[in-house]
Amino acid sequence: VGTGVIFGEYTYGETLGPKLFHTPLMIGVNWLMLVYCSLYIAGRFIDTPYFRTIVAAVLMVVYDFALEPAAVYLDMWSWAGGAVPMQNYLAWLILAFLLGSLADWMKLPARENKIALPLFFVQLGFFIGLDLWIIAEKIWELS
Repeated sequence: VGTGVIFGEYTYGETLGPKLFHTPLMIGVNWLMLVYCSLYIAGRFIDTPYFRTIVAAVLMVVYDFALEPAAVYLDMWSWAGGAVPMQNYLAWLILAFLLGSLADWMKLPARENKIALPLFFVQLGFFIGLDLWIIAEKIWELS
């Protein structure tokens, strides 16, 4: 992760807690949760495994678009050069598709899960709300 090869060049801040090999443990936990939740959401509407996994991967990229500004603001990580590279979003799409395919092959997630849908959208809503706050704060500073 620290090589910049997969997602682009960035460094983790201290906000996410303990690290293993310079990567916060919460990153792995959150990825597993996101793959599960996005695949569950896609599976509620799509029966075809390949298409379901693509839609789940796109959901995760949408989530990442909302996450990135908030993550930098909260010192979860920072990007070299200050901007999120397109490589990051492409990596999210590919990795989410691969992990989603594996989860789908393992017959995950369960057909009924009352937590997956709200968990995904509460997190997404939190980051969108924080992004709006960041925008408002910048507008306020300019006025």
